[in-house]
Amino acid sequence: AGKAVERATGKTLEEYFHEHIFRPLGIRNASFWPLTNESIRAKMIDLNPDDPRGAGKAGMSGHFLENDPTDCIGGGGCYISALDFVKILSSVLVNDEKLLKRQTVNMMFEPHLSAEAHKVYNEKLQNASWNESYGQDLPMGMTRDFGYGGLLVQDAQPGWLQKGTMVWGGGASLTWFIDRKSGLCGMGAPQYYIRDVPRNRNPG
Repeated sequence: AGKAVERATGKTLEEYFHEHIFRPLGIRNASFWPLTNESIRAKMIDLNPDDPRGAGKAGMSGHFLENDPTDCIGGGGCYISALDFVKILSSVLVNDEKLLKRQTVNMMFEPHLSAEAHKVYNEKLQNASWNESYGQDLPMGMTRDFGYGGLLVQDAQPGWLQKGTMVWGGGASLTWFIDRKSGLCGMGAPQYYIRDVPRNRNPG
């Protein structure tokens, strides 16, 4: 998708993001090439090291993404501060049309899987490993679909998730949500690349 944007506009994805996303929202700490911007480079942090005993040790263990890419990696190559990332989530939450037309945002939160795809996807999520990797590790048995931008919760979880909440995440344990019914959005970025670590799925 990133390459399609570059070919259609004649700009790099970095230039396009600055013009249509970063500047309209006042985002200053975001780039596909963070090492070329000293103000961003100085704020970069490393991944937290493995700490299986919970000793709380800190140290350097490298970055999750390639530090010196030769291209804009649209699927996961943009560095951004947590505060600036929340500006994007907030803009979509309130649907202020700074980034997208109102009707486009509304379409994002509609389920778009076909009946067959919806059935197969939710059947696959009954496998714990599959649920962790492709179901955002939400409670087993929760029905899910996909909108344009992330996974859509189809079963409300009282006191936790409203029906229609969009969630997604990625490597280094990044996760985010937009709950339009409750008027809430948020994200977490512990900078920890978890593999085969048991987690508590109880929202309480």
